[in-house]
Amino acid sequence: NYAEIFNERGFARRQLGDLRGARNDFDRCITLGTDLPLAYGNRAEVEHMLGDDSAAAADLAQAQSLAAMMPNSPPASSTPSARKNQTHHKPPRTGTSNIAKGTTR
Repeated sequence: NYAEIFNERGFARRQLGDLRGARNDFDRCITLGTDLPLAYGNRAEVEHMLGDDSAAAADLAQAQSLAAMMPNSPPASSTPSARKNQTHHKPPRTGTSNIAKGTTR
């Protein structure tokens, strides 16, 4: 789905500091798939960063409205913005730990 691709690229551009490029990608995403609440939420974040708080508020309201109509919509933690804030844990190492050896501080 091209709409999702533009949403992901917009997120990547935002991460790189290309806010205008990110907003353009979110615009394209919304044009291609107007029922994507994530795109409205991501565009709202970029608009806020660009200082356009009225547009950000309108997009955030649209994102919330669309999300409320989608019973199977992904939780907020699956949005690209939320994923960047998640801590990635490494799996535990195998072998004997210092705790098992009784040598902890």
